[in-house]
Amino acid sequence: METRFEERRNASIPIEVISVQNKSSPISMTTRDMSPRGAYIESALSYAMGDRLIFRFTLPKSDKSFSFIAEVERVDNYWREGNLVKEGFGVSFIDTRPHERLTIRSYLRQSALADSPVENQWFR
Repeated sequence: METRFEERRNASIPIEVISVQNKSSPISMTTRDMSPRGAYIESALSYAMGDRLIFRFTLPKSDKSFSFIAEVERVDNYWREGNLVKEGFGVSFIDTRPHERLTIRSYLRQSALADSPVENQWFR
């Protein structure tokens, strides 16, 4: 059984993603959900388990910006949501500091975007 360290919340946050391996140009994406320790992104872009990415984002209605190294821990090539087939990937932030996690946690708990926890998902 999986142990969770943080509660994930629904959160649509614009982010920039850069591949550490091939030093790609920043790609704009949006999170589906987030916790202080990682995020899930719906995307047709293909990353492999273990890929390292740089995640950059500013919390909406805030001047707090973040840049984290993230590791891909889940890849969903196709999954169903009703009649829609979607793709995506989940990452774990590997270099967050306690005060950064606290800021993100506070934002997610207070945000109207994060009005309910995400249930039965993989992320810690």
